[in-house]
Amino acid sequence: MKVILKGLAAALTASFLFAGCDMLNPKPKDDKGGNKGGTSGGGNQQADSGPDMTAYLSAYSPQPLWPKDPSVIKAGWFYEKSSDGPGGKNKTKWACVAQAGDQWKVETNEATVSMNLIEALVIGKDGKITEAYAGKAGKDKVKKIKITEGQAGDSPQPQESDEQVSVKAGTYASKKSVVKDKDGKVLATTWTGIDGDTKGVLLKFEPGTAGAPYELNALEMVDWKCGANGYKAKHLTYSNGQEMWWIADNWPIVGGEGGTIVKMAMTTPVKMTWEITNVGSDAKPELSWEVAK
Repeated sequence: MKVILKGLAAALTASFLFAGCDMLNPKPKDDKGGNKGGTSGGGNQQADSGPDMTAYLSAYSPQPLWPKDPSVIKAGWFYEKSSDGPGGKNKTKWACVAQAGDQWKVETNEATVSMNLIEALVIGKDGKITEAYAGKAGKDKVKKIKITEGQAGDSPQPQESDEQVSVKAGTYASKKSVVKDKDGKVLATTWTGIDGDTKGVLLKFEPGTAGAPYELNALEMVDWKCGANGYKAKHLTYSNGQEMWWIADNWPIVGGEGGTIVKMAMTTPVKMTWEITNVGSDAKPELSWEVAK
């Protein structure tokens, strides 16, 4: 069951996205091509002489964090990010390379950077992937890959109430959300700020039966640079050692309610950092989109 809590959704989803989703795409045991690195995509890249990995790929539908109003995603919109975690250092990209009517063409290597492949996805207005291919930049043709649909079912709705909450960073007005399973067992409780500097900020988290609680230790405004542009960011530090940098701009796909988490650092359950390094509106296709027979 996938539970998304208000105020926590962007953080959890983004941390999963930026951790390097290629863990979802299993590599064959007889992969003798090896990961030889050295390409512009970063990370442990696979050499061209390795096996054809498209047979092992699956695009997961719907596209994570697809906006309710996808018209905000224009042809050319892209973001780039760097990450450093258990899989090594990587540089990845997500780009809308064309848009017509209710269809968006997207190129991304977020799930395939370790294979030196780029996914070519056709995404509908509802975020569902209708066509999926993969290939290498500069190669003539792409190959069709599998589409795995998300599991259907209703997520539990949180029970919400307004509450003053005290954490190490201070005392704030918050929205308390309690999520229970169908048997009434508490899965998680969160407190999210509702005004001022903490509006939309996760203030406190308590797990139901597993994990450890944590709360906001400190909030400060800092300068953060992305590409050639500078931004004012909220630097959030939590009692579990996690840090987030959050700007007010709501960027498509990487954005969340009330802003965008642009950088994250964590030490548990794994040591990992990621950061958006560039955004823009002039992305061009790296693939031909011609399908191999």
